[in-house]
Amino acid sequence: MDRKKDLILASGCVIYPREVDQALLACSKVLDACTIGIPDGHGGETIKAYVVLKPGETADVEEIIARCSERLAPDKIPQGIEFIDVLPKSAVGNILKREMRELERKKRLEKGREVPLNTDH
Repeated sequence: MDRKKDLILASGCVIYPREVDQALLACSKVLDACTIGIPDGHGGETIKAYVVLKPGETADVEEIIARCSERLAPDKIPQGIEFIDVLPKSAVGNILKREMRELERKKRLEKGREVPLNTDH
């Protein structure tokens, strides 16, 4: 069960980020993952995953998506995957999804495609 504000509303479906994260973590090359919803411009969201690879591993987006498609329904597969070095975590080791959503919002502002993030699910 995820927090209500972390749920992703994509294509009229409620998607639990934890389910997507678990599919990503099942990939032997993935060390850590964080899934968030980003505005799709139509009142809903698309799924974006931030992925940290294990040291010395390499992977491309297509490979990660292929692994997800083995474990997830098509509407739960991330539409975007971004590889990063480290995910922000709290003192007890929980990923700070709020910071990841803020990072995504800043990136969208820089590109001139600001759509307010819906954090009031």
